[in-house]
Amino acid sequence: MPIKTLQQILQATGIEPNLAARLVTFASNDPANLSQLTPGILAANHFTTTQRQDRRLLAIAELIRQSNTPRQPRAQISHASIQQDLLPWTAKMLETLWVYSLDCQTPHPGVIGIDQVYVGNRNAIPISSAEIYRPAVQHGATRIIVAHTHCNDEAHPSADDITAAKAIETAGQALEIDIVDFVIVSRSSFYSLAQAGLI
Repeated sequence: MPIKTLQQILQATGIEPNLAARLVTFASNDPANLSQLTPGILAANHFTTTQRQDRRLLAIAELIRQSNTPRQPRAQISHASIQQDLLPWTAKMLETLWVYSLDCQTPHPGVIGIDQVYVGNRNAIPISSAEIYRPAVQHGATRIIVAHTHCNDEAHPSADDITAAKAIETAGQALEIDIVDFVIVSRSSFYSLAQAGLI
């Protein structure tokens, strides 16, 4: 961020021009220095005269800190990665249900959260659509993939799996969160209801 842009940003946020110029000088041509502002530094340098100005400057410093923090690379999602994630759970004698919360990037959404929502018994999981969408809402997801483990070698969906997937899809329409897929992972394979045209 060029130093003149920093001064323009400071003035655009309501910082007086003289104070903005002093802060630019303090930053020594490096906006990252401005992100180091603390209440102690503000007081020691007599930058401001009111608590309101202090709070505004500290908020700006925090925004600069966050903008300079490297972002984590987006994890890409595929059926193979879901199968790899859940394969260890197929060895357990309990079925599990997971929600992969996805961002809005197209055509390849990134994973912003993976949450285990249910642990059932050997051959069934009682589910509630509200509980399935809770992590998606918490993560700010626009789409989800629901993944379900079978603790045997059979990944083919049961009638209950298909009914549950359709109920989850209907609930998502009301929340404006799309279900991209419902994937069943067994010990030896996976099954995609979306690829099969079932959702």
